[in-house]
This record gives sequence, C-alpha cells and structure tokens, in this order.
Amino acid sequence: MKTEILFTISKIVFGICIVTIGMSFCYFFGLLIWGIFEPNILTKGVWKIDFFKIRNHNLFQYLFACFLILLPLVLYFLIFKNLIEITSKLNLQNPFSNLISKKMFQISYFLFGIFFIGFISEQLISNIISEIDFQKSGIYHEYHNYNLDKLFLLIAALITYIFSLIFKRGIEIQTENDLTV
Repeated sequence: MKTEILFTISKIVFGICIVTIGMSFCYFFGLLIWGIFEPNILTKGVWKIDFFKIRNHNLFQYLFACFLILLPLVLYFLIFKNLIEITSKLNLQNPFSNLISKKMFQISYFLFGIFFIGFISEQLISNIISEIDFQKSGIYHEYHNYNLDKLFLLIAALITYIFSLIFKRGIEIQTENDLTV
C-alpha cells in the first residue's frame, strides 16, 4: 500500500519535471531563435557565455551552440518519460521484466549522452569564443571550463547501467526458476 502511494507520488513528480523541461525548452528555444533576429537579447545576463559574440561572428556556429544547449533538455524529457513508464509498469510481485530492464538501459544511455554532450559543448563553445577573441584582438585567451558539475551524470549513468545489468540477471534467474517449477 505504501509503495503504491510512493509510485503515485513519484509519477506526479516526474510529470511535473516533464512540464518544467518542456517550459524550459520553449523558453530557451524562443530566446535563441529570437536572438537570430534581435542579437542584443543575448547579452541580458541569462547565459553564462556570451552568445552575442558567437551570433555576430558566425550564424552557423550560433545555431550549433543552440542545438548543443537544447539537446540535453530533450534527453532529460526522455529520461523522465521512461521513469514514468517504469513506475507505471513495475509489478512488485514479479519485479524483473524485460521492459523495466530495457527502460533502465535507455536511461543510462541518455544520462551518458547528456554528460558527453555537456562536456563536448562546453569545450566547443569555449574554443569558439577563444577564436573570436583572437581574431578581434590578436591575443589568444583560453577559456577552459574544467568544472566537474556534469560528473554526477557520468556516475549516475554508470550506476543505472549496473542496476540494469542486475535487472537483466534477475530476469534470467526468474525465467530459470519458472522453468524448474
């Protein structure tokens, strides 16, 4: 009984997370598209990096940077969608199922994808800004961003992957037990 209530509460929380991600996607997408036509909007302090420089330097690099910002939001959406499906389909009397294992594998891949995209995007955007500054001033500034704020995503991806392997092994043991009985 308590577990069912917990699953219901978690579905509600995951649904709220999906709505929040959707709103964030719409906000950033609108702001970035608006930045194509009105570049001054990009310097208002919403961003940690100066998109105004990238937009004025090269429109293709600006659009690529926008893609790298919006893609993790799509992956977060897919993670929470899978979490809702897991909490909806999980049967506590028979917890090991192929669907749950598959969804857990997908979540681990999405988490690794967010880590990889975040790491690559930070390096690419800092290289673009360094190149822009070098072309304008002749002085090369390195904008290295070595903060490890995305490292927790890699750890979460590894832990989720290990749990999905455990679930896969649990499915094998459960099918062996069903065959012997």
